[in-house]
Amino acid sequence: MNGNNGGCQQRCYDLYNSYHCGCEAGYTLSNSQTSCPGSASACETSVADIVFILDSSGSIRDANPSDGSYDNWALALQFISNFVNEFNLGTDGTQFGLVTFSYLANNIFYLNSYTDKNQMQSAILNTPYVGSYTNTSGGIRMATYEQYISSRGDRSWAENIAIILTDGVPNRDESFTIPDAEYLRSLGTTIYVVGITNAIDESMLQDMSSQPQQLNGQYFLADDFQALDNIRQTLAAATCNGQEVTSSTQYCFYTEEEGTICLCEYDDCNIAPLNGTTCNNINECNDDENGGCQYQCVDTTGSYYCSCPTGFTLAYDLHGCEDVDECDFNPCSGTTCVNTYGSYYCLSNSVVFNGAFAAALVGADPSLVGSASVSAGVTQQTVVLASALAVVGTLLVVMIVALGLRHMRTSKKAAETDSDTASTAAFNGTSAFGFSLGNKLGNTNLGANFDDDALSTVSSTYAS
Repeated sequence: MNGNNGGCQQRCYDLYNSYHCGCEAGYTLSNSQTSCPGSASACETSVADIVFILDSSGSIRDANPSDGSYDNWALALQFISNFVNEFNLGTDGTQFGLVTFSYLANNIFYLNSYTDKNQMQSAILNTPYVGSYTNTSGGIRMATYEQYISSRGDRSWAENIAIILTDGVPNRDESFTIPDAEYLRSLGTTIYVVGITNAIDESMLQDMSSQPQQLNGQYFLADDFQALDNIRQTLAAATCNGQEVTSSTQYCFYTEEEGTICLCEYDDCNIAPLNGTTCNNINECNDDENGGCQYQCVDTTGSYYCSCPTGFTLAYDLHGCEDVDECDFNPCSGTTCVNTYGSYYCLSNSVVFNGAFAAALVGADPSLVGSASVSAGVTQQTVVLASALAVVGTLLVVMIVALGLRHMRTSKKAAETDSDTASTAAFNGTSAFGFSLGNKLGNTNLGANFDDDALSTVSSTYAS
């Protein structure tokens, strides 16, 4: 290690017989090279039509680490991009197509879509993630009928190769998976299969691959997405018309801090880093989640921060916005302050009905309401409208109370009437004596003329 930090702008990581550069949080390495200078690959002379059939099911990102240190989908795309880099593209070299599958299959690009390597790699790295089911057979059928056709660039004289990448077992049209693979092989296509994570079914991977269906020959296993690059050159060698890849001077490995790091080995004492030495700022606000900010995300060099509009303050998590109660700071100079969401206003007797309702609105004495004007950008029309609505609400409350009292009185009167009627019926009806007491007394309204003399008369009459 020399005194200039290994030529690295920020971090320098020491390795055995080599080193590589890194960046602080909020930055990313600027890489301009993708292969070691002076190296050559036998794949550069290969002639083939290769279609990647890539799993885009929900399990891909479901297995992402909770700390967000890497993205499985991005690693899968980077694997394909690095693989393409080994080959010479064109109608007289190797052509690539890309199919993704989840619930359904999609053609991302065809064999004759790109002849420029940079454009193709950009299309690969920007392939959208779908999620959902694992419809492997759908991806195989899409390649069979929509990729390996002359109108899409398939060449009858070039070898057809399919490379399937999946992290699990099919859960849609699963019974068609092996038959569809067998049919594609029967058309002369060589199938290689890469299984990622321990959620795969190795026997199914083997059955999908071409003969002799050997591990690390026609099908491959990777412990996780970070380990994908370890099998890239082996897979590339298998697809280069059986030729051995001679670019063994370049090898790559994944780091949690800087992602994939590549080294160029010229001899045992000369191992140089392929990655760049300078760091570029990451714009954390340039994503679908606005940097996690509720309102505005502001990017800074190496970092970012969230901001809130006037009337709000940052929440405890420094991402959300909470209302500021301006009335806590007594901005109304003696008049009544009313806080609103994101603002406030002051009520005075010159604005709202000589102060009568301003006081009623806040529960204060009308004489205490001053003459301050409406503040914080709230117009007099807004205050008058709010006051009028409150008056209407007050009137409705009064009306409801009045109707309630009236209902209570009506109910009480009805109950008394029912009681009188019941008493009259008891006396005027036929009783256990066999006659109507009211008739015997000569009056159906017992309540008006019933007295002690009448009762005596009834008793004596009954006795006789």
